[in-house]
Amino acid sequence: MSPRSKGFVIATVAWLAAAAPIAAQAQADRSTSAQLAQGDCNNNGVPDEFEDCNNNGLADACDLQSGTSGDCDGNGIPDECDVGPVIILRSGNGIPGESDSKVTMFAGPPNSGFAGIFNPLAFLAARRGPFPFVVAPLDNWIRTVPSDPIAQWVSPLPNADDAAGSALYAINFNWNPPTDELVYLNLSWAVDDRLGDELNAGAYLNEAAIPGGLSGGSHRFTSKVTNIDITNLLLPGPNALYLYGRDLGGPAGILFSATIRTVHGVDPDCNRNGLPDACDLASNDCDANGLPDECDPDCNQNDRPDACDIADGDSYDFDGNGVPDECQPDCNENGFPDFLDIAFGIDFDCNDNQVPDLCDLSDGIEQDCNGNLVPDACDISDGFSGDCNANGLPDDCEADSDGDGFPDACDQPCDFDHDADVDLLDYAAYTFCLGFSGPAHTPPYFFCRDIYDVQDSHTVDLADFAYLQEVFGP
Repeated sequence: MSPRSKGFVIATVAWLAAAAPIAAQAQADRSTSAQLAQGDCNNNGVPDEFEDCNNNGLADACDLQSGTSGDCDGNGIPDECDVGPVIILRSGNGIPGESDSKVTMFAGPPNSGFAGIFNPLAFLAARRGPFPFVVAPLDNWIRTVPSDPIAQWVSPLPNADDAAGSALYAINFNWNPPTDELVYLNLSWAVDDRLGDELNAGAYLNEAAIPGGLSGGSHRFTSKVTNIDITNLLLPGPNALYLYGRDLGGPAGILFSATIRTVHGVDPDCNRNGLPDACDLASNDCDANGLPDECDPDCNQNDRPDACDIADGDSYDFDGNGVPDECQPDCNENGFPDFLDIAFGIDFDCNDNQVPDLCDLSDGIEQDCNGNLVPDACDISDGFSGDCNANGLPDDCEADSDGDGFPDACDQPCDFDHDADVDLLDYAAYTFCLGFSGPAHTPPYFFCRDIYDVQDSHTVDLADFAYLQEVFGP
């Protein structure tokens, strides 16, 4: 190759090496221009897809400028991106008389709670258990949850007025956790008879008790809690919400509606109107607690928070528990809460269950075999009636064929004090009777013949003592 040709090749290679970066940059500029041409509505040099929280194909700033999205709090983020999505879980997914298609249960005993603390096996039984039945509300039950009229009552049995019993209910849902977001729970419920008891909480999420000590409730009105932070209780993928309906006797069932809300940052939307709560507060927060009034408890359903009813004197709250007295249980429907009936002596509460005794009797929670309007259990505990065989039934209600004041079941030979054993007291009574006995001598006292004349010989003698020795002891 001639020197001239060599010089041309070298110059060409050098030019190409220098031109390559310029060409690459030009290609990148053309690519960016193409992207911007496809979508950069606010002309800020950033493709819309990188600043589009609601995924509608436009930059958030353009949504706000055009009015497509609102920004009530002026934070530059569309309101729908502030409040996040909502999961709704409710009871009564079906037709009354048929099974609930989404709720399962672990059925417990009637008229009482579960004997032990819930363990993983109990929660597993609830998740894999049978479906409860969707039931029509009984006459004294609230119809539905005011904020979720789709919710219906469920019960372990098709007829809730049967002895349906306690149950641990479960409803499953999936959770795909976003990053850097808070999650809140709102829960409304009504229950016959109560949520939770002294052993177990009323509500659990993934086998952990939900904060706030959820318990109690009534079948006449709904109870409600709002904005409980459950962020740390949720798991990626399958989750389960559990509610424990405790039966105290008679009808049993539960009605509930739960919302689980994802919150971007710290903007809750408790009323699910698509706006951050902070934007709803103007003239709509009578108790100044930072929540729109419609998200506060309103047990009497007068569209005004209970706290404001009490503060303004529209409702009384004699026990200071924050619940208007008209929403407190009033089992005898005399216009006074049960706790006032008890406090003022209108009715008694001998078993200290916070329910007037007459209601315990009329609802079948307690029995009154002798018709004295006092529960049998209290007759026994107060010493008004005996219960020699410890069967929970006053002795005066059991058969007593010999009229000695003790049931036939407690009339056993040589048991003078009818305490179901023969001990030193019974031996002392035997020696007393023996002193009045002898050949052809009948003891003058009826109890001697009735209790110690085992041989039916019309006297008390050593043959009877032999039997006493056999049965002596507890």
